[in-house]
Amino acid sequence: MTDPLWLGATPLMTIANDGQHWQVIQQVCQEHQVGAVVVGIPLWDRQRTSRLLPLVQQFATALRRKIQLPVVLVDESYTTAHARQVQRKRKLQKKTRHAGIDALAAALLLEEVVQMVRV
Repeated sequence: MTDPLWLGATPLMTIANDGQHWQVIQQVCQEHQVGAVVVGIPLWDRQRTSRLLPLVQQFATALRRKIQLPVVLVDESYTTAHARQVQRKRKLQKKTRHAGIDALAAALLLEEVVQMVRV
């Protein structure tokens, strides 16, 4: 989640893909007056793409239809590795590190978008 002035990014929550995710996403978008959603796409390099890429693209297309908001696709390569580095620097215990890795990786991804928008 970012603030209205796009000054930074903060982890909000991880949404489980459990059949309730569309309702949860719509609720979060309404409660927080979301203007756009960033979705990380798994790109590796020019020679290889992740086998998950088509699934993420399908999800992003469905998300656009469901929430009627812009959906921005951003390369998420190495965000989890970056998040692990941040957690190690913060000296978090392994149990705590694993629990928050997805939320922190998402916040780092959004922070990259914020930096691009501010330039």
